[in-house]
Amino acid sequence: MANEQKRDPMVDKRKSPRIELELSVAFALSGEAPNDFFPGIMQDISSGGLFIATKQMLPLGTRLRLSFVMERRQISGHAEVRWLRPPSPNLPAGTDPGMGLSFLDLSIEDRETIEFYIRQNKPV
Repeated sequence: MANEQKRDPMVDKRKSPRIELELSVAFALSGEAPNDFFPGIMQDISSGGLFIATKQMLPLGTRLRLSFVMERRQISGHAEVRWLRPPSPNLPAGTDPGMGLSFLDLSIEDRETIEFYIRQNKPV
């Protein structure tokens, strides 16, 4: 990172390589209406989870349904909110608010697609 900035403690506990990747993501509360999705922008991803830039903050521990397209494949599954970066005038320039999510139940094929993409790109 070009700018020195305070990092969220959850970010420093990552166990998997993470790559920057900007993709549209739809997310909804688990158990809600099937078409009641919120939009967000994925900013990075690992085999364990992703960061969604959004102003729609949900409480830690909230379980979500996710859907996004990667490598021409629809990736869908559930994730849990693990950490938050709330909107704040104190965020460094270029730093978006959002949520760090941990994958809960990706299919083997979806996980393999993500892992293949990560291997083909440089981790951050």
